[in-house]
Amino acid sequence: RLKDDIKGLDERYIRFIELLIPKSFYSIYDDKETRKRRIGYIAQEVEEAALAVGLTLEDCNFLHKEWVEREDYTGIEYSLNYDDIAVIVHGKVRQQEERINALESEVAELKELVSKLIAQ
Repeated sequence: RLKDDIKGLDERYIRFIELLIPKSFYSIYDDKETRKRRIGYIAQEVEEAALAVGLTLEDCNFLHKEWVEREDYTGIEYSLNYDDIAVIVHGKVRQQEERINALESEVAELKELVSKLIAQ
């Protein structure tokens, strides 16, 4: 009830996910004594992947850029919304499941055909 103009995922989002490469890293904001390795994406690489498939920043609610001025940094700060990226990954997984199901169906048909040919 709170959504309109609902559509399936555009193929550009699927191609976008295929370009992403997960990384591990430390955050410079974590306490060096207790910090733990994180996994995720590099926001600038996410932006490059989105642009490479024709997505604009308006298409990418998962990527945020903001100008910041702090003591330790002045410039563009990136952030990612992993919830939205996870939904795109889910779309890719569903696409792969459909391909697997189609291939399993073809293999079953071929096995049946081979069995019939052998029986002759």
